[in-house]
Amino acid sequence: MRVSFRFSVAILAGIALSGCRDPQQDAAVSLTAAGIVTQLNVAGKVSRVDATDASLPGDFWMTLAEFPELTALVLTSADLSDRDMASLDSFENLKSLDISYTEVGSVGIGHLARLLSLRDLALNGVTLDEKCVQSLAGMRQLRSLALVQTNLNDEQFQQLQSALPGCLLTR
Repeated sequence: MRVSFRFSVAILAGIALSGCRDPQQDAAVSLTAAGIVTQLNVAGKVSRVDATDASLPGDFWMTLAEFPELTALVLTSADLSDRDMASLDSFENLKSLDISYTEVGSVGIGHLARLLSLRDLALNGVTLDEKCVQSLAGMRQLRSLALVQTNLNDEQFQQLQSALPGCLLTR
């Protein structure tokens, strides 16, 4: 009788534990294993992901989808494409994005214009063209825009300053 009781308890414990898994915790563990840092907000949800110099795993964007409360994303020196920037559309709460020293081009910058909650954007070391300047000029919700070591000329910088009067631009 004891054996069957223990067996039943083990089965119930296994069922209870498998039903209590938190997909967000699993996703955070997966990112941590890839050398990517996650930070929690006061409610215990992932609010910031820092993948500076990290090799992004193949399921990176699907994993990020587990963090609906993500407000800050740092992808400095990450291997990013314009296509990757389209993956950011679903992050409605994203307020801060750093894609400095990446190969993101005008198409990728164009995708960022759809991030209406974005307030702080860092594009240091990114090669920007006229299309990028036009896309950035339309992002009137920005409060800070870092453009250190870009190829912007004085005229383009002035154009951005005029288009974004409430934004602190650093060059």
